[in-house]
Amino acid sequence: MLTFLRNGIIAAMLAGAIVACGGGGGGSGAPAAPTAPSSLPTVQNVVPAAGSIYLGAFSNPTQVTPPPIAALTAFEAQIGRTVAITPHYYGFYDTFPGPYEADDSVHNRMPIDSWDCEVPDAAIAAGNQDALIRKRADALKEYGKPVMLRYMWEMNLPANQFFRQLCYDPATDSPNGIFSATEFIAAWDRMRQIFLQEGATNVIWLWNPSGSNDPLRYYPGPSEVDWIGFDKYDDTSTPFAETYAQSYDWLAPLGKPIVVGETGAAAAIQSTFFESAVATLKSQYPLVKGYVYFNSAGPTNSWVIAPSALGAFKLMAADPYFSAKVP
Repeated sequence: MLTFLRNGIIAAMLAGAIVACGGGGGGSGAPAAPTAPSSLPTVQNVVPAAGSIYLGAFSNPTQVTPPPIAALTAFEAQIGRTVAITPHYYGFYDTFPGPYEADDSVHNRMPIDSWDCEVPDAAIAAGNQDALIRKRADALKEYGKPVMLRYMWEMNLPANQFFRQLCYDPATDSPNGIFSATEFIAAWDRMRQIFLQEGATNVIWLWNPSGSNDPLRYYPGPSEVDWIGFDKYDDTSTPFAETYAQSYDWLAPLGKPIVVGETGAAAAIQSTFFESAVATLKSQYPLVKGYVYFNSAGPTNSWVIAPSALGAFKLMAADPYFSAKVP
């Protein structure tokens, strides 16, 4: 399910950014041809070498709004290391990067900036939000370090949930609250073109559906995607390998580096879950190059690492397989 549905803290973060949906300026028609790439870091620089992957985390166990930077710092102190990647959540009209990314820069983490829609994809594809998109491209370019951008993550889930209703347009999307794959891809392509025009080559485009149903009709294509990801939580005390099997089978044929963008395990199985992670990732999920644990809770589920499982997580985090560093 969508993270902001499963975790009340993110719902509150995003809700604070809600404004009336409408044109953000920028005119119509296809964007001009991209300019030549800048000398910024590029996607080729951030794929870990064989034999290691990125460890990532989001941490907000007490569900404070907005999540304090200190919560991740405290989590890193608990596990005895700095994580390599970490997600942040923004509404479409939010201004970013900001303090979270500044802290990531100091600690050599790569941000995963999750940018939600709030307007229909058809409006973005038509050019109604070009000016706003250009501002975000310029701001991320100015950040100057690698950053993953996952626009409208979990786009393959229905819109009849909190917040994503703003993104749904019955005139241009599919029936029954299902987002149009055609309009999503058109919006994605336009946004990526604008970023290329602005020379924001340090932005890694992360296409990140839910791992709960087949997402392939939403795939923008190999030339428009740098990394792929999926979100999949273990809510039913399923072994590690089985939790990700179907999601991986859908996405592995695309041949891109994969990040598990959000995941968590129920407290009852956390120790065995973490103990089996490294061997299973190595043997069964070789395209997974990043793994982000969601150390937080929602209204009905909690993936906060239990004290009894902390030792197992620390051993997992200390394994050389999770030693990849952001360049």
